[in-house]
Amino acid sequence: MDEEFWKVRRCMLEPASEIFEAAVFLDAAADFHAAGLKGDARKALRAADIPAILDWCEQLLGGRGSLDAYRRSPVHRFRDVPGLPASKVLDGPVIPASVQRVVLDRDGCFCRFCGIPVIRPEARKIMRDAYPETVERGAGNLERHAAFQAMALDFGHIVPRSRGGRNTPDNLVVSCAPCKSGRGNWTLEEVGVADPRSTPASARPVPPALRKWDGLARILRERRPSGTNGSLDATGRQAADAAASSRSGRKPQHPADSAAPGAEEVKSRRDSGEGEDRRRRSLKGGRMQGLATLFKAVRRRNRGTGKTDPNSE
Repeated sequence: MDEEFWKVRRCMLEPASEIFEAAVFLDAAADFHAAGLKGDARKALRAADIPAILDWCEQLLGGRGSLDAYRRSPVHRFRDVPGLPASKVLDGPVIPASVQRVVLDRDGCFCRFCGIPVIRPEARKIMRDAYPETVERGAGNLERHAAFQAMALDFGHIVPRSRGGRNTPDNLVVSCAPCKSGRGNWTLEEVGVADPRSTPASARPVPPALRKWDGLARILRERRPSGTNGSLDATGRQAADAAASSRSGRKPQHPADSAAPGAEEVKSRRDSGEGEDRRRRSLKGGRMQGLATLFKAVRRRNRGTGKTDPNSE
């Protein structure tokens, strides 16, 4: 191997550039989902399922399990480091939630190794439950959504637990699943990866479109009961009508026209619902316009792969 091959690098394998494109689609999908626009959310999720991302994952996740596989792999570039103890699988305590919060607050939702945006597990579960046929189609890696597979948030140990590393903030960094799983229980020195702590999280380059990336955490804050959009449901309308009828002897055409108690509240809720509809239309129009160029790129790629066009449904 040449000298360039053995140089220390920042991560196991430079990420596919399509991951950052997929993150823009996922960001839009989260907005659509929070606004109740499930059809548009599904369309954006499909567009983020890019084969090149899955190829990158498989290069890191495949071939694990033996020292010989590591030695042969151009991804792992395993080298002997004198004085290091042998690696072994070590089950141990789960990283405490309090420690996870400290690390996440410090590092943000970006992998400290390869720099890709990562998705919080709670947000991933919400999207998986809401769109199971799109986000998680099967049990195998190749049957799962490429972006959700690559961008799963995890915590990587600088010194592996099997080598004496602890579950403490100074030994942990935010990591994507491929960077963590690809390294396994080997040390940074053994696989030729630089210590990510040498570069502050604030110094990482972030594409302008992802500067507010929060790991899709906002859908945790914006969840609403199913079927509500700020307006009265059928039961609420019936109750308002009944109250109006009991006072006037007739059923009003609209609850807001009645002198019954709560009529102003009914009108306010109706106006709120109309405002919500306007907000949804504005969000959809603005987001779709911003995604138009990316959707065109996806269509061009899909013509060559036979995949379904995300705009076709």
